[in-house]
Amino acid sequence: LYVVLILATIQSPAFAPNSLWTQAQHVMVAERSLIGSQTRDILYTPSLLQRPRPHVPWHLHARGAAQPDAPLSRTSAPRDVLHPFMKSVAQRLIVAPIILAFLGAIVGVMQHVRTSRPPSVASYSLFSADDIDLRYGTGVWATTAVVGEEDGLEEMRLTKRIDGKGMAQEITAELKAEIEEMGGPAPRLVVVEVGDNPASGAYIRNKQRAAEHCGIDSSVIKLPNTATQEELLTTVSELNNDLTVNGIIVQLPLPSHIDATVVTESVADAKDVDGLCCSNIGKVALRGQRPHLVACTPLGCLEILKRIGAPLRGKEAVVVGASNTVGIPMMLLLLQQGCTVTVCRSDTKDTASHTRNADILVVAVGVAHLVKEHWVKPGAIVID
Repeated sequence: LYVVLILATIQSPAFAPNSLWTQAQHVMVAERSLIGSQTRDILYTPSLLQRPRPHVPWHLHARGAAQPDAPLSRTSAPRDVLHPFMKSVAQRLIVAPIILAFLGAIVGVMQHVRTSRPPSVASYSLFSADDIDLRYGTGVWATTAVVGEEDGLEEMRLTKRIDGKGMAQEITAELKAEIEEMGGPAPRLVVVEVGDNPASGAYIRNKQRAAEHCGIDSSVIKLPNTATQEELLTTVSELNNDLTVNGIIVQLPLPSHIDATVVTESVADAKDVDGLCCSNIGKVALRGQRPHLVACTPLGCLEILKRIGAPLRGKEAVVVGASNTVGIPMMLLLLQQGCTVTVCRSDTKDTASHTRNADILVVAVGVAHLVKEHWVKPGAIVID
């Protein structure tokens, strides 16, 4: 950059010979030339100059009135005019690196501030376990719904947090009204818990609370940590055959001696609230098929996107995480909505290069602060 700046300075029109003489046309260069006994002053003006021959420096050329065809010698060159030009070049040789260093420092500071500052409160907000369960297992941390008028939404210039808790309350009220209109016995949900996992206990309590708000009858069957896989499968089979039970959840994770895949596959398709059996997840993947139930967390994310009026067809969507409960079904649901979907997992190289292209970003890895602010492009909708 330094060399280019210097070359551009020297070659600029302002320092071309004719321009230089034009700017100095009112400067008199006095040269004493003895012609006989007289002393003569010669005024060099642009009209008296000629362009130099290639083999002679331009500043050694000038034609005076006394000798119109003879170039000046080196000893008689107009040094008073040459001096300001060389001084100007010298000044730029000194000033140019200072200017470049100053500009480089400014750019460096701006880049450092941009990449190192923590996420702002407006764009980073985590919810409690209660909020997460009420919103179908989704926690929204940053959403910037900036879209053009052609997409049918008003443009929002500032980052806006999606009110997931408010949506949960709306959905709860809607479900309660729908259940009351159905009449008859209330829908019944049964949760099967094996062992005493504190996290599982918190989730189950939240599910019971949400069911109560909606008017759903819920209960929990607790098995000891020593329960065998056969005992658990027998319990699930009994619930499948119980006509009063409408939904079954086998709370995960299960103890290490139990194969979770075998257990979740044993739940009847029509009662598989988690949507984890092969029949339900397979029908999500196939066009024209209608699953009995869909995994609640990705379905909740899709419900959020629909309720904020986010345009989905033709958008770039990125899902971070490839779990059976969230990542994979979320990918399938977004594909059904006409999105171009990219799935990032732990083996993905440079995840940020993918997330920066996302119009819709869904993060489902259970790691706080994984996605940084500069990973998200302006205008993206983000659900964590």
